[in-house]
Amino acid sequence: MAALILSEVYSEINGKDLLFITTLDSQKAFDVVNHQILLDKLYYLGVDIEYWDVIEDMYNGVTSAVKWQGDTSLSFSIDQGVRQGGILSSHLYKQYINELLSELEAHNMGISIGNTYAGCPSCADDIVLLSNDQNEMQEMLNTVYDYSSDHRFLIHPVKSNTIVKSINKRTSERIQQTTKNFTLGDNIMEFKSETTHLGLKRTTSEETKININDRISLARRTLYSDPDWRSWYKWTQPKNFMQDLPSIRHSTSSIWPRNLKSPKQRHSSTMQFSS
Repeated sequence: MAALILSEVYSEINGKDLLFITTLDSQKAFDVVNHQILLDKLYYLGVDIEYWDVIEDMYNGVTSAVKWQGDTSLSFSIDQGVRQGGILSSHLYKQYINELLSELEAHNMGISIGNTYAGCPSCADDIVLLSNDQNEMQEMLNTVYDYSSDHRFLIHPVKSNTIVKSINKRTSERIQQTTKNFTLGDNIMEFKSETTHLGLKRTTSEETKININDRISLARRTLYSDPDWRSWYKWTQPKNFMQDLPSIRHSTSSIWPRNLKSPKQRHSSTMQFSS
């Protein structure tokens, strides 16, 4: 869904405005989640106390040891990190980071589609910041940096990239050359010609001729994420699609492609941006 929202924003600006796009790379994101901060967040979110106790038992008093050439070290405590591959791990990380996204939205930092906020579409540790104002983007980065410092995780300043999307590649490159670089704390973030978000390349140029296989895969995953995907799948077949086009056009699904709705209908539709 986060990738779809970014594509929707692309379509909305349609070369009329500048769009600053910053993808953030969290260093070892799942490995640095502080257990005490996480448990505090879950408690204040109102998680049922029985579930909270289970999660606390999972992470309280966790120890590890190193075995090397037949010898085993003394055990040491593990006070950070969610379990790799754990069923709850991605959900716990989302709660760990959710306050940052809520803060950006509460201060209305970032771009909106109509009256709907779309400034930071994210999926777990894949966060992207969207703004058409240079100063606002810097404020968003300052907010991210302060939050990461308070929550004891790092945003990689080199692997985090910013590109400028404009009416054409030449204009984007000219703006990048004349615009002051953004900063993340004391680190300078240089502009790039392309970046990657959720496996899709985002560039300063036209993207219709790239990412074809990746976009097909994204469309398939988006389709299957709908509980009624079997009905949607029937409509993807050419014969059924043309036969049912009128009913598809008036569907209220928030994931159906934008070109089947008028701008007025799109803005009035309810779009769920949470990951």
